[in-house]
Amino acid sequence: MMNYKISKPYYQEYHYSLFELRDAILLLESGQNIDKEIDHLKEKTMFRNSHRDFIEVIISILEYHNSGKNEAKHKNYTNLSQKVNYPIFDKAYCFNYFDS
Repeated sequence: MMNYKISKPYYQEYHYSLFELRDAILLLESGQNIDKEIDHLKEKTMFRNSHRDFIEVIISILEYHNSGKNEAKHKNYTNLSQKVNYPIFDKAYCFNYFDS
């Protein structure tokens, strides 16, 4: 069995980054403007590899809804979702992300 070492600072920062993403989602859902939070999330380097691609799709959904449903932001979402190539990330997923 192989031994793996976990870099605790990296591990903690990664999970804190996920917490910040969740917090941004909740702030936007409560009706707040999250421009600063989106900029901060985009600068995060803790999101790497395929996780980064997936999280960029989520961030693009936040940008779309935060911008008042701007068409350019939707095109960005479409491009990123095609890159990830998950069938769930269709047009309806973005449009209805905050619907109950």
